[in-house]
Amino acid sequence: MPLLSDINPSRSLAAFRGVFWAAVNIVVPTAVNLVVFIVTSRLLTPADFGVVALAATLAAAAAAVVPTGFGDALVQSMQKDAVSLNSVFWLCAACGVGAYATLASTGGLVAKVFGAPLLVQLIPVLGIRVIVDALGVVPTALLTQTLAFRRIAVRTAIASVVAALVSITLVVRGFGVWALVASLLTTSVVSTVATFFTVRWVPKWSFNAKTLNGLRSYGVYASGTRTLLFLWNQADQIVVGFVLGAGQLGIYNFSRRIFSIINDVSSGALGTVAHPYFSGIQENIERVRNGFLSATFLASIFAFPVFVGLALVADRAVPLIFGPQWASALWPIRILCVLGIITCIGTLQAGLINSLGKAKWWFYYQLFTGVINVPIIVICAPRGTSLLLVAIVAKTYLLWPTPVLMTLRLLELSARQYLGQFLAPLVAAGCMAGGILGSRMLLPHLSEPMALVCDIVIGIPIYVLVLCLTAKKKLLGLSAIFLGFLGRGNKVMTGSGVVG
Repeated sequence: MPLLSDINPSRSLAAFRGVFWAAVNIVVPTAVNLVVFIVTSRLLTPADFGVVALAATLAAAAAAVVPTGFGDALVQSMQKDAVSLNSVFWLCAACGVGAYATLASTGGLVAKVFGAPLLVQLIPVLGIRVIVDALGVVPTALLTQTLAFRRIAVRTAIASVVAALVSITLVVRGFGVWALVASLLTTSVVSTVATFFTVRWVPKWSFNAKTLNGLRSYGVYASGTRTLLFLWNQADQIVVGFVLGAGQLGIYNFSRRIFSIINDVSSGALGTVAHPYFSGIQENIERVRNGFLSATFLASIFAFPVFVGLALVADRAVPLIFGPQWASALWPIRILCVLGIITCIGTLQAGLINSLGKAKWWFYYQLFTGVINVPIIVICAPRGTSLLLVAIVAKTYLLWPTPVLMTLRLLELSARQYLGQFLAPLVAAGCMAGGILGSRMLLPHLSEPMALVCDIVIGIPIYVLVLCLTAKKKLLGLSAIFLGFLGRGNKVMTGSGVVG
């Protein structure tokens, strides 16, 4: 098991703290948002969620043209000079305003095309997020550059709590879909304001095209990748909404949101830290390799059991927690769980490839996958959400070896060394699944709440036991890393008073 003890101490300590605070940054708002999600899901209908999802997707389409990848370029190049920061800020701000103006002016036409009159009111309000998020690109980059994930976590937690209070208050008072809109908009506004307050950076009028040109090689491709990610993550929702209507889009969006919550919790923290961390040590490939192997193994031991477990217990958990109106989302959720097995690893691969200066390669890979998505969505969406998701998952698995091969080349790794580390979590998750299915056969007459508790109580110990037996050495290696960082952190704090 590769250790991280040979990595630059100060940056490794910052990265370790970054993972912790990135986890807090994800877990806390996810927990808060989950409460809001449960409350609103029980009080609103799939059609309500569908029309808001459609408006949010159209806003995301407008935001996709904002060159936010220049913020990633600031992180990758570690530039902090005033001219670079101001130039990127005004570029993003101008594009954000232009994108919002275009979106708002076409709201009426879009509402007619989709047969959803409410979009006329929703789009101009929800579209404000396009401008707000564009304004936050540079301050967020400043936080990310320094691995200041504690501050990011505090910012996100504040935004999530405020948005939750607003959303729950409105939905309980009967404001319907506007509770969902208010939650999304409040999160963006509070998060951006908190980011500016945290970094204490105020933009000034200073725009230099030559400076932007220096960031262009990375920024353009990073921005293009984000646009293509929109095609991968959002365009299918537009087609589903257009072809199948708001109700089916609500079911589709619900299942995707469940998947997103689980994926963020299981691997989001490591994915958030991966890009700035690997960018900072990109000159030493051995350090990058050791860090990447540790991170991917850690992600897999959390993500594999979560997605396998969710696929098994969804039939009991979803109706019980969210309400019976969401029962038709069971198979979409299960299909997405199959995707989650490789998504947790793919997130880290993307961060690695981009941080090692291969943003152009990653852009063209995303372009290729985006082009393939188009016929898949057009052909499969009219035949139902489950078939569409099966096709998308199949395509993802077929193409997944491509970024894996690039990862192996960049890190000078063998396929056996890289893929072999995932065997133990897969075996443990398989044994967990066998235990849960066996208990269902032996105890078929339990009430739904008790049956769900039984699934969890039986599944978790089996997974932990099998994982400890099959990956003892690797787990001890991770424990050594954890304890080493704790000791190093204490030395730093007692020796110099610096907390990183």
